[in-house]
Amino acid sequence: MDMYLIQLDLARQKESIEYIKSYADFAKKCGYNTLFLYLENVIRTKNTQFFNKEDTYSLEEMAEIVDYAEGIGLEVVPCFEVLPHVEKFLQYKELEHLSECLNGKNKRFDDGLKNGTCACVSSPELKKFVAEYVTEAASVFHGKYIHLGLDEPFDFAECERCKEELKKGKTKADLFLEYTLFCHELARSLGKRMLMNDDFFEYFDIAEKLPRDIIFTTWSYVFVSDDIPGHWTGKIKRDALRTYDKLGFEYIVLCYAHHSSATYNVDSLYHNYAKKYNLKGMCTTAWCHSESFYLGSYPFMEYAAALFQGRISGRKDAIDIFKKYCDGNEEIAEILYTLNLPNHFFSHKNFEVLCEQDYFIKFIQKRELDYFMPRLKAFKEKCENDVFTDIYNNILLCYLDFEIQRVGSEFYTQTEMGNVDKAGLIQRLEKVKEGYAGIRLDCERLWKKYRVGIKSNNHDFERKYDGYDRLIENIIGVIENNQKTGLLYLDLMLQDGFSTVSMEIRIRYAGEEEQTVFVGSLKPTLVNYDTCGTYLFKFLIENKPVEYVVLSVFGEGNQYVENVRVLTLGDKRLPSQVEAIKGRTVNVENVLLRDNSFADLGYESGCAHVNDLSLARDRSEIKIYF
Repeated sequence: MDMYLIQLDLARQKESIEYIKSYADFAKKCGYNTLFLYLENVIRTKNTQFFNKEDTYSLEEMAEIVDYAEGIGLEVVPCFEVLPHVEKFLQYKELEHLSECLNGKNKRFDDGLKNGTCACVSSPELKKFVAEYVTEAASVFHGKYIHLGLDEPFDFAECERCKEELKKGKTKADLFLEYTLFCHELARSLGKRMLMNDDFFEYFDIAEKLPRDIIFTTWSYVFVSDDIPGHWTGKIKRDALRTYDKLGFEYIVLCYAHHSSATYNVDSLYHNYAKKYNLKGMCTTAWCHSESFYLGSYPFMEYAAALFQGRISGRKDAIDIFKKYCDGNEEIAEILYTLNLPNHFFSHKNFEVLCEQDYFIKFIQKRELDYFMPRLKAFKEKCENDVFTDIYNNILLCYLDFEIQRVGSEFYTQTEMGNVDKAGLIQRLEKVKEGYAGIRLDCERLWKKYRVGIKSNNHDFERKYDGYDRLIENIIGVIENNQKTGLLYLDLMLQDGFSTVSMEIRIRYAGEEEQTVFVGSLKPTLVNYDTCGTYLFKFLIENKPVEYVVLSVFGEGNQYVENVRVLTLGDKRLPSQVEAIKGRTVNVENVLLRDNSFADLGYESGCAHVNDLSLARDRSEIKIYF
C-alpha cells in the first residue's frame, strides 16, 4: 500500500481556505500522504462564472489550496462528478439541458430536485461540457491522479434520447461503458490516471472491458464480516478485490469517518477484508457536513491512518490516540473508543401515527448510552476542547433521538393501558428540547470559529435545528390532543437496509369508507445493523371495530410481513383471512400464522429495478380481514 488518503467534501459544504489548510496540516501530521478533494461543481471556470460564489471557489482560490497542500508534501486528488451527483450543475438554467430528468421526468427516486441528479449520456453537448469544465478546473492540480466519480447514477439512461439508443440494441451497461471510456480518455488527455467508484458494477458488470490503468475506489460504510456487502437493493454479493486482482486492476478501499469517531467500520473493513488483498491505498471519507463539522472525526482519522500503516498493535495504542482529543483523560478515551454508534441513523421520531418498539440491538445501544452519557456530560462541562465538544454533541443527538422514541413507546403503552401521564411525558420532551438547544449553541459557536462568513449549504444547519423545535412541539400537541385509543400492530422483517421500499396502510372500519393510516418507509431505526430480525411497529387507530387492513408495498425492495393484530374496544384481534390483491405477493397466508414465517411483498431485484423504473411504481397489496 502506497497511498494513504483523507477526504474533504467541499461540494456539500464550502469551507474557508484557512480551515482547509489546517485540515491539510492535520492530515500530514496523522500520516496521510494524499488529500482527496470531493468537488462536484465548486470550482468556477471561465465558462461557469454564473456559479454561486457563496458556495464555490475561483480557480485562483483552488490553486492556493492545492499549492499549500502540495507544499507540505501531500498529493492532491480532485474528484469531479461528471454523470451522477451533478445536481449542482443542473440547478443552473445554462446547464439544465444536460439533465436526464429535466423538469422532474424519468426519476428513479423522489429527490425533490427539479432536474434530478444525473446527466444524460445521450446529450450531444454533455461530453463537450465535461471535457471543457474538467480540463480547466483540473489545471490547478499538479498530481498524477484524477477521480471522475461515476457512483450512484440512479436515473441513468431513462430519458427519451437514451431510450432511442436502447431501441437500437444497446443496453444500459453498454451506455455506461461507453461513457466510462470517454472519461478514461479525458483523464489520459490531461496526463492523469483515472480513478472511479465501482459500486454500479453491481448493476453494470463492465470491469473486465475497462483499461487496466483505471484505479477503482471501493467503498463500504457498514460493518464488514468477510467481503463487502452489496450497496443497493438485493445486496449483490461479490468479492470485488479478488476479482480486481485477477483482472489486473489497482484499487483503493474507502471507509467512513464517523462523526463520533466510532471505529467499527474501519476495523471490520480493514481486518476482515481489505488487508487480505493487494491494496493500492486506503481512504477515510467524511461526507455532507452542511449541518455539522469534521472535528468529531479527528480521533478516528488519526486512528485510521495509524491502522493502515501498522502502528496499532493493541487497544492501548488506540486509546493513546483518543486521549489526545480529550485532554489526556483515559476514562473518556476508553468510552469514545468503546462506543460504536450506527453510521446512518434512521429514526421514527414523530409518533403521531406510528411508534417503533425496541428490539434487542436497539435496547443494548440505549443501555450503553444511558451508562456513558453522564460521564461524557460531566467531562464536557469542564473542558474547552472543540473536538470533544463535537464528538459529544453527535453522541447526544443519537441519545436524544432514542429518548424521543422512549417517550413514544411509553405513550403508546399508556394509551393501551387507558391512562396517559401527559404531564410526565411532556416534561421529558422539554428536556429533549433543552438538549437540542444546547447542541445548537455549541454548533453556532463552532461555526463562527471555523466558518466565518460561510453559509450552511441549502440552509441545512438552520433547517435541522428549527426542525427539532417543530418536532418537539408537534409531539407535545399529539400527546395533549390525541383522541385515538386503538392500536394496529405490525411485525416486519427487513433483510436489506439499502432498500427504498415503502408501504401504504389503509384501514376500513365496520360500515365506513376505507381510509389511509400511513404512507412511508418502515425501516427500523438502526437500519444498518445487519440483524435481519423482527421489528414491531404500532399505529394509532380509531377505537372501533375493524373490518380489514390493506398493506400496499411499492418502491424498490421487499417488505416481509410476519404478523398483524388490532386492538380496539379492549379486544386484541388476530387476522381471520388474507387475500392477495395485486402485484407480487408470495406466501400471503403466513400472516395468519402465530410464528415468524412471513409474507413476501414487492420486487427484490435491484438489477430489475435499474432497467425498469416502472417496477417501483407497481403496487403489491394484500387485504387482511379481522
